[in-house]
Amino acid sequence: MSIEHPVYFQRQEKGPEGKVIVVTVVNAEALGLNDNDETGFFVAATSTSVYSGLNPTMTFNNRTKISSKKYAEIMELEDTKGQGINLILRGPYWFIKKTQSILEMMG
Repeated sequence: MSIEHPVYFQRQEKGPEGKVIVVTVVNAEALGLNDNDETGFFVAATSTSVYSGLNPTMTFNNRTKISSKKYAEIMELEDTKGQGINLILRGPYWFIKKTQSILEMMG
């Protein structure tokens, strides 16, 4: 299944390594959520390839879905419950792990 939807972005830092906030709204079915999933986090991978026309593609790993309360405990941060979206988006909840392609690893 594939759906198209608008995605809002806001640059937070200049330069190619600068952080960008990306926000979108989709129905729960598109992410495989059930009625018990109120707030939480996924791990996602953003990549480009010749197959996507070198357009970025974001893939969510549904096996990594975790409640925001549990995520905050693991990261030793304040729970997101009761916070506005502005505090969450600008909070220390985010990490970026870069991986190398097979060619980069071999080379």
